[in-house]
Amino acid sequence: MFVSMSLRACLTAIGLCVVAAAQPTTLTYNPGSSVKLEQVIGDCDYQAQASEIVAGQTVTCAPTTSQTTSRFDVAGNGQGGAFEAGNKMIFFFGDTISSDPATLNYGGADPIAWSTTTDPEAGLLFQFYTQANGKPLFVKPPGIAMGGDDIPNSGIDLNGQIYFIVNTGSDTTATNPQASDYSVLVGFNEAAQTFSGGRTISPAGGVSSEPPCTPAEPAFVFSVRGPTGPRTFTCRWLRPALSQQAPVPSTSPVS
Repeated sequence: MFVSMSLRACLTAIGLCVVAAAQPTTLTYNPGSSVKLEQVIGDCDYQAQASEIVAGQTVTCAPTTSQTTSRFDVAGNGQGGAFEAGNKMIFFFGDTISSDPATLNYGGADPIAWSTTTDPEAGLLFQFYTQANGKPLFVKPPGIAMGGDDIPNSGIDLNGQIYFIVNTGSDTTATNPQASDYSVLVGFNEAAQTFSGGRTISPAGGVSSEPPCTPAEPAFVFSVRGPTGPRTFTCRWLRPALSQQAPVPSTSPVS
């Protein structure tokens, strides 16, 4: 009613009604609204070193809390995330490099870590899961490719069982490397430090993008690209069906 009345008023007084032109969107930073606490990967603060280089100063090392290069040979990685599991936080990471990729190339593998830090402002201490040789344990479920651009993107702990959603199917030589990506639910046995492949939860061209909503009713959100553009869906499973290759009980579009 309000819209139609406003429109009628506008038409009645057409000489006084001007439709405002669309304004460009401007991103504005509010000073002090967010601040860097610390760099969590690597041994030295790279930003501080870059500032010293630009200023022509001697490069020093402002040490990180976790010292991930010297302790785990994790010098840098791509996108990551975290979720709560028992009394700790599980952290997962994207494509990762060692301190010397020319001699030790991880091939885009994806490590995971945990932390019991309760005060991040005092320093976030990572403990990476490691193999017997001391190198990082990577998310590599049997039969599931986890090369470059294939990454874990979310996870959940259900009654002590950890699950990850991994995106796989990338082709880094293609024009669109993620065109054939799909998502798979993967189980992680923390005690044995092994992974097991589970259900495929999205078809090629659609990847899960969000973690489960709650342990009581696991729900994942994913997008599927089609001829009319991307659509977003929610999927819900009963807990016993999480690791089974069975039809999804409930799938509903949300956009």
